[in-house]
Amino acid sequence: MFDSTSFTRVLIEKPPISFSQDYCCHAYSLQVHTDANILRYHREIFVDLKTDSGIQSWQGFPYLSSKKNFLSQVNNESDIRDNDIVLYFNDHNYLLHSGRVKEGRVVSKWGGRSINPLTGEDLIGDGVWMHHWEDIPAAYKGSRPLARILRIIDGITADDLAEGLMEFRSYLHEKGVFG
Repeated sequence: MFDSTSFTRVLIEKPPISFSQDYCCHAYSLQVHTDANILRYHREIFVDLKTDSGIQSWQGFPYLSSKKNFLSQVNNESDIRDNDIVLYFNDHNYLLHSGRVKEGRVVSKWGGRSINPLTGEDLIGDGVWMHHWEDIPAAYKGSRPLARILRIIDGITADDLAEGLMEFRSYLHEKGVFG
């Protein structure tokens, strides 16, 4: 898919200095990670859904694709270009991680908005890295992740995406996801 020559991971952006400014890889991939509403409602917007059959991975990308028509799938490797979004799924079609294509590599936020399972302490996530497409955070490794590529439709801005995610939050509330 991408250039497989050896490449050292490079830190592009240091982690946020406060929990209130932290964000996940999906917020970075959509370039909405600095939007005040996205940061304020981050846990609600980027929630994995609990269903009768288990945990369902984050549904924001499908919502932005099918309900808002803001994203389209790139089906041919030869069509991949800078700023396309790389989605990493496991064998069970669970979304693990996302990033953006840049110069044949992936740029993604590692960590973000996590809670220490033992202490309940808020943990500020790692920074933004440029890396080889198969070099993803260790927590997501196991079987080789499957990558899918999405493209933001021409003319759609980060503000449009942020607004779409706020609509997604409302949609989740209407579905009773938050009780």
